[in-house]
Amino acid sequence: EPKSTGPVKILGEVLAPHGLKLEEFDGTFYVVRARATQSADSPGALIVYVKKHASGGHLPGASVRLDDLNQVLVADNRGISQLYDVPPGSYRMDVAAPSYRSEQQTVTIRPGGLSVAVVSLPPAEVTLESITVTASRYDLINQLANSLAYFSREELESLPNFGEDPIHATHRLPGTASGGLSAKSHIRGGEDNETLLILDGLELLEPFHIRDFHSIFSTIDQRAISGIEMYTGGFPAAYGDHMSAVMLIDSLEPSTIQHELGLTLWNTSALSSGIIGEDRGEWLLSARRGNLDLVVDPKYGEPSYYDLFGHLGFQKSPLGRISVNAFVSHDKVLVITESDADDNESATSTTDNAQFWVRLENDFGDALSLSTVLGYSRFDNDRAGTVTDEEKIVGFVDDRREVDLFEFKQDWKWHVSERQLVKFGYYARSLSAAYDYAAAVEYDGFFDAFPGREEFDRRIDVSPDGESYGAYLSDRIRVGERLTAEAGLRWDRQTYTHTGHDDQFSPRLNLLFNLTDTTDLRASWGRFYQSQGIQELQVEDGLTEFLPAQRADHLILSLERRFPNDTLVRIEAFRKSMDRLRPRYENLFDSLALLPELQPDRVRIAPDSARAEGIELFLNHAGSGPWDWWASYSYSKVTDKIDGVRIPRAWDQRQAFNAGISWSNEKWTVSLAGNYHSGWPTTAFGVEELGLDDEGEPEIAVLLGRRNALNLASFRSLDFRVSRQFDVGLGTLKAFAEITNLLDRENPCCVDYDVEDEDGEIFIDRSVDYWLPLVPAIGLRWEF
Repeated sequence: EPKSTGPVKILGEVLAPHGLKLEEFDGTFYVVRARATQSADSPGALIVYVKKHASGGHLPGASVRLDDLNQVLVADNRGISQLYDVPPGSYRMDVAAPSYRSEQQTVTIRPGGLSVAVVSLPPAEVTLESITVTASRYDLINQLANSLAYFSREELESLPNFGEDPIHATHRLPGTASGGLSAKSHIRGGEDNETLLILDGLELLEPFHIRDFHSIFSTIDQRAISGIEMYTGGFPAAYGDHMSAVMLIDSLEPSTIQHELGLTLWNTSALSSGIIGEDRGEWLLSARRGNLDLVVDPKYGEPSYYDLFGHLGFQKSPLGRISVNAFVSHDKVLVITESDADDNESATSTTDNAQFWVRLENDFGDALSLSTVLGYSRFDNDRAGTVTDEEKIVGFVDDRREVDLFEFKQDWKWHVSERQLVKFGYYARSLSAAYDYAAAVEYDGFFDAFPGREEFDRRIDVSPDGESYGAYLSDRIRVGERLTAEAGLRWDRQTYTHTGHDDQFSPRLNLLFNLTDTTDLRASWGRFYQSQGIQELQVEDGLTEFLPAQRADHLILSLERRFPNDTLVRIEAFRKSMDRLRPRYENLFDSLALLPELQPDRVRIAPDSARAEGIELFLNHAGSGPWDWWASYSYSKVTDKIDGVRIPRAWDQRQAFNAGISWSNEKWTVSLAGNYHSGWPTTAFGVEELGLDDEGEPEIAVLLGRRNALNLASFRSLDFRVSRQFDVGLGTLKAFAEITNLLDRENPCCVDYDVEDEDGEIFIDRSVDYWLPLVPAIGLRWEF
């Protein structure tokens, strides 16, 4: 029995016979070797504490590199890096973290000893380029640094995220409207195709799996990216041809050789990344195979898909920093909604999507830099389906389309002075497509009674081609010590529209006023156009010509305050006025229809204009402790103006609330996220008996109320996730369990009507379809 008193002395007495002792540093005790003699070449150990210079708080994610050792350490959530079995000697240590100035120290490793170093990093000097002038900008950082702290690296990886899809994570931002199934969303009232997605400088073309059946997942591997920067409005002139939002996705930047193998309900994945030589270059390879075809009952279909992403970069080539990139995905999906002999509905979709690009970055001194992208994209899609219900509908669809796109673009940055930054650039694209579409439908009974329904036998074979061009110029100037302004002008043109060409000029203005060191006021105004992509010709609704670009004017006012306890509060008001709108086609009752163009409730909507306006409140806390949380509230109104009357759009949600909280330590992470929004609009439905037909059967007329005059029940979902990390012999094993819609709430998405005749009495049978039920998921990932 120990003879000492007090826990520290008792433990020291217990350790001594084993050649061990205690050493204390900064309130933490370490067990170290205590042998009387050490050989001159006995390895030692190093522990580095990285802290913020101003507050003394922990600085997670900092990188620590020792010269002569090909290894980079990343500080944990306490700002601690640990390195063992270090050969004795003196080393130069480089410590760096995003948004902080790097520091260098010399550390000495004693034979068999423990060395402890404390490094305090001061904030990096704020440059004109790094100032966020525009409103409505969010940084969603996954795995690497978080520059604006809206979501820390731990939050994005740990919070519940359907399908482990980084695009789904953006649905938690204020201003987005989504039912939770599709990876696409409506941003501040826009349609779901109004978001520009850019990966490492190239615009992504249809980056979604199961795209013909609501684009359930994106083709982007969450583990292969370093972060997402998102503008929900008011984006700068460098980004165009989309009028609601911009999503900038950066691939992972390898700092050491690392490999991963993953197995989850959603995917089987592999990832390999590493550096070439002494920072001469890097590689990244990600491969995923969808697992839904292994877990879904075959009577409902077979969703099979995979995606690949490859990146090879050289930092010190004769031409500058050059990278070669490839992004490939393949889908082969069968969906069956009805399989009875006299009532069947099924569809197949095969999609191949391949994008290849080379990116070259050059610095011409400290003032001028250039980014050049040369890319090629190929998109092939083949969709076919049948529906047979002899009492209602018989029809088929055969839809084939191909797209080829060549692109060249350059973006320049010129630091005129410390108070002025000029950006300019241009792009040119050559586009061609081929559409081969056939469909036919016949209605009977109840479906034949729908007002305005059209039986058709449609065949379209067109091959459009043309070019699109664009250029922009923006000038950012710091006026005094508190005001920064950025003015820009953009020009875009397409040559494949029915007018022969379509020119758009987009002026934009963003202002930032620093009210105090912790409070910023931003104002944004701009004009934004969106042309019809060459892959978006609406042949399924009988259109054979491309229409001119749509237009939106954004007006945004934002106030942001940062508090000392790592909490941020932002309140933002916006108004988006839209006109020159193209007609769109929607299904009044069933937005999840398998073959939507065949349904009798499909209607043409041709607004004279549209408007979205609202106010958003966003709060976020991402500190150095174990708890992180965020919350947002939105009140908005989204309407079309048709014949002088304002009608809510189908995704109008007057109120929305999102919140999340997570707790984590070295091994465990537990998180909870909730989502609420008011019910989306729907249309009233009724029938009128007209008597009997020649065969003695009752005749009816379908009566439709004013479109979108009613509302479905509100949407509520609570999602849960828990993960655990295990240190194994070779690398780290991470396991997680997740539940989407933890309370199994039935959230209505759409309505299905049928008319029944019971003993000569006609009545309406109304049923409601729902968004996702309770969905459990588990997974393992091995990092080595």
